[in-house]
Amino acid sequence: MGFGFLSDKVKALEIEGVVPNEKTVNDGTYKISRKLYMYTNGAPKGEIKAFIDYILSSEGQEIVKETGYIPLK
Repeated sequence: MGFGFLSDKVKALEIEGVVPNEKTVNDGTYKISRKLYMYTNGAPKGEIKAFIDYILSSEGQEIVKETGYIPLK
């Protein structure tokens, strides 16, 4: 579940004394997070490559963050 789903009724759980946040997820100390991967059949090209390039751009990573996920950059 992304951070965007958190609310007054939905809380993030502290695991072994570690609060989930961008730092603890990225450094691996928050143990129940997971990475999301994009797989392609061969090297990406065309619209798929354009989408991957966009989502990895600064603008795309800002959208990732706005939707409640942790950006890569």
